[in-house]
Amino acid sequence: MSLENDWLLRNIYELASALMTMMGLAEGDEENLEEIEVEAETHLGMPISAFEKMPIETLMSFTTMQGGPNPRRMMLLGLVLAARCELAAEKDQNRREGMLRPKAIKLLETAFDMDVAVRTDDITQVLETLIEDQEDADAAEASG
Repeated sequence: MSLENDWLLRNIYELASALMTMMGLAEGDEENLEEIEVEAETHLGMPISAFEKMPIETLMSFTTMQGGPNPRRMMLLGLVLAARCELAAEKDQNRREGMLRPKAIKLLETAFDMDVAVRTDDITQVLETLIEDQEDADAAEASG
């Protein structure tokens, strides 16, 4: 495995662990999300705020490198957007949360389907929680 893949997997697992704590799915110290985001930005080559504004189609094509889709880049970006979504929820930024969650879900589901190495219990729980939250938001929108 290349150094880049080792680095990507380590960051994916750290970010998933931090998200588990943020979402209340696990006990523990909340890791420094800013530090993880800085590393992700370095790898992805753009500020995370730029990804927030992109439509899902652009995000999916961004994570496709020469040789095809890169599921680990998808996973890293999906987890960062999921963390931003959780922060938006904590701040009652419903519009922002509603824009980020579907993007995070799409990236995570696609990466999950493509790479067995990213299918950890933590990431599964994060994805399931995002999907449940999306279903709740859709139901609330339909009823109100």
